[in-house]
Amino acid sequence: MRLDFLDLIFEGTDAGPRIAHPENAIFTSSAAAARELARLKEVATNSNNVTIKFDGEIALFFGRDAQGQFFCSDKYMFPKGIQAKSPAEWLQYDQNKKSGTTRPDLYKKLELIWPALEASVQNIPVTFKGDLMFAGQRRLINGNYEFEGPTVKYSVQSTSPIGKLIKGKIGLIVVHGMNSGSWDGKTGIIQGTPIAIIPPNFGSNFQSNTYDKATTDAIKTAETTLQQFGETADSFFVNLGTTARGVFETFFNKTITNQTNLPIAQWLEQNKPALYKKFVNGGETSQAGIAAVTAIYNAIYRLKFVLEQSFNGQIQGITQGIKDKTGRVVAPGGEGFVYSDANNNMVKLVGDNFRKHHFLK
Repeated sequence: MRLDFLDLIFEGTDAGPRIAHPENAIFTSSAAAARELARLKEVATNSNNVTIKFDGEIALFFGRDAQGQFFCSDKYMFPKGIQAKSPAEWLQYDQNKKSGTTRPDLYKKLELIWPALEASVQNIPVTFKGDLMFAGQRRLINGNYEFEGPTVKYSVQSTSPIGKLIKGKIGLIVVHGMNSGSWDGKTGIIQGTPIAIIPPNFGSNFQSNTYDKATTDAIKTAETTLQQFGETADSFFVNLGTTARGVFETFFNKTITNQTNLPIAQWLEQNKPALYKKFVNGGETSQAGIAAVTAIYNAIYRLKFVLEQSFNGQIQGITQGIKDKTGRVVAPGGEGFVYSDANNNMVKLVGDNFRKHHFLK
């Protein structure tokens, strides 16, 4: 069975620990889907904490330890308790890995920004999590500063507030969080150094579209669909067994990213023959079950799509372009958006083009 809403499906992923995809919650249970729906409704009513999801060169954990010493590590080093005190410690870490793979270009960038980054952190115990957007290599082309991450190219108007901020800077870091929470854009950071450090709204203040008809209609449809089909979806997975949830999630993901155009039965026959027999033998019950899962998945996605489109239209002073595997810009847009609630739980609203060009789960 093909997804009725296929042309609108889009999603992305985070480097490091993954933020759950709201629509994928139905593969856990209808109760999990209801929780994700409630969080999307919160996004619709409280957009103050919506930020752009950036594709940086590398994720950084930096700050000062309890003794006041500056450190800067990547997303693999920091969880292991490694708070690097110099770029040389990055090299040592890489050499000690089983692969022994090193990153010469990265060490040079770290050496360039290290003194300015250290000077930017106040002398208090603090840890910031952010993305390095550029280090020395930004270009000014036709009045725009250009720089790029692995999958997205950015163009910032030089006359925009952010453009003025990064003028003459040797680097830019977008900070997503401080300690275990969000960052207010001020605490712990000393501005005016040769490196720009900014919060992830990138100068855009996203406004809620709570009273927009498309949003209210999408919320109502999702609520009605979940109420109508939730029990059927749960029974469907119970009847097929515990491994079925992950298998169907894989199928939906591959359908979204255009990695398969096969009907579900044919895909199961080729990839999961044992589950295929159960599915086919289920007859009308199986068909009703996959229809219920699809309806809930698409209804939750539809709400997410409406929200993402609204926020995308509010970005100011920056243009994003999605790169293919060769580095060429092949589609407009970026990774999308992230919403963080008061408990630092996150919802991601990530662009269609981004996922389709990078086959992301």
